[in-house]
Parts: sequence; C-alpha cells; structure tokens
Amino acid sequence: MIDLAVDLGELCGRLLSDLGAEVVKAEPPPGSPSRRLPPLDGDHSLFFTMRNCGKLSAVVDPTPRSPTVGCGQTTPCRVQAMKLIRSFL
Repeated sequence: MIDLAVDLGELCGRLLSDLGAEVVKAEPPPGSPSRRLPPLDGDHSLFFTMRNCGKLSAVVDPTPRSPTVGCGQTTPCRVQAMKLIRSFL
C-alpha cells in the first residue's frame, strides 16, 4: 500500500501496518508536514512517529523533471501497489 495521507489519515496506514500490511509512506522532498507537529522531542515529532511507525518511507518528487521515486538517499526505485491511502482536508 502507498500512504499519501497527512495528519489524521496517517492513522489508517498505521493500523493496516499493525495488521500486517506493507505500507510505504510517500513524502515530498521537504518531508511530511506532520513531521513538524507537536509534541516534539528536540526536532523529532512524536505525533509523526506514533502515526507512522511500522511503515517504509519513500521520497516522491512530483515535479515534471523527476521521473523516479527515491528510496533512501540516492537509490531510484519503482513502487508497485494495489491500494492507495489518501486523505482530504
């Protein structure tokens, strides 16, 4: 599953991950906005950790110049999924 959700929708991916699903959290290059939500432990968001533990992470650059999805720092990869998680504000 690919998780594109923010804030409250991230909990859905967490629950599915807890039930055994492989969930990939896709984030823009600056990171998910929920990474900056309180409560913070230094520069680390406990909110983000609670909602996203158990998920894999990938940086997705939606600009037209970026044809790949980055997994990790420099490794491009392709992600194939049967389900998509997203949320609307």
